[in-house]
Amino acid sequence: LGLSRLQVALKPICLRRNRTVLGSLLPPKTVLTHTVTMQGKARQTYDLLFQSARAAFTALDAHGERAVLQQYSSVLECLLRLRQACSAPAVIPSSRIHSARQLLESLNSVGPDGTKPEDGGRALEEEEAKNLLKRL
Repeated sequence: LGLSRLQVALKPICLRRNRTVLGSLLPPKTVLTHTVTMQGKARQTYDLLFQSARAAFTALDAHGERAVLQQYSSVLECLLRLRQACSAPAVIPSSRIHSARQLLESLNSVGPDGTKPEDGGRALEEEEAKNLLKRL
């Protein structure tokens, strides 16, 4: 109800134009792909963030799609940090890099499928997996 009222109030103010409205006024779509090789500190930061995010996501994914969807904001934040590592690693908070490093150290004994070999292959509990992602 509130959203529909807001839409009615903003409709005369907001101008929303799409391809059907603009028609031939838009230039043709051009897609350019540039392959860039990261080096040095940027590469190290990206690899650290990627490995920690993958480990946390894999542990969470073992509990199904529902578990992942409940943590979508944390997953999106991980993707944001990876994009930042590509363009400007200096904007990534040092606490985030430290958390990623700690997470990887704590998961050293966890296998790629999210199991702990010292516990007889016990998979991480769903809450443990959620906490891993939140720590990032």
